[in-house]
Amino acid sequence: MSPKRCSPAAALKRLRSCLDPSESILDSAEKYLEAEYAYADALYNDGSYERAMEVFSAVSAYGDAAERQKACVYAMAAEAYESGEYLRASTLFAGLSLRGRARSAPLTRRSG
Repeated sequence: MSPKRCSPAAALKRLRSCLDPSESILDSAEKYLEAEYAYADALYNDGSYERAMEVFSAVSAYGDAAERQKACVYAMAAEAYESGEYLRASTLFAGLSLRGRARSAPLTRRSG
């Protein structure tokens, strides 16, 4: 399911209206996640990468929200680099690199 693009205000309005007493809890939960995702997407499209990252993080189990969270960090890093904030940019880029390694590297115990 691909969420529709909308403005942050429209996404927030949808979020507030997603709980319907006549629906099952699972249907309402799905609508809630979809609305939150759409809200984060709208924030991202408006360039509010940090806030979008927070919202994508809150719904990271929905769709590709976890990947979109990384895209927010990448966008923040690129923005920092382009504005000459090289230390911030390198910190953000390094964080992305470490997240990838943490998932793929097996846990090992140091002997010693």
